[in-house]
Amino acid sequence: QLKQAMRHHAEKGNTVFFSSHILDVVENLCDRVCIIKQGKLQGVFDLEELKQNNQSLEKLFMDIIEE
Repeated sequence: QLKQAMRHHAEKGNTVFFSSHILDVVENLCDRVCIIKQGKLQGVFDLEELKQNNQSLEKLFMDIIEE
């Protein structure tokens, strides 16, 4: 129910900040993702754009975290 409420709220044009390490949930629920490492923003990514470019959120996340 919480996920549905968050999606419904976002569809009304509102912003929902959601923090998770569960990438499957992030991919299914979010439109954009920010990756933060040691308290610093590493980037903001559009999930649809990643899919169109055949990029994996998991690989992107691991590449950034391992830097």
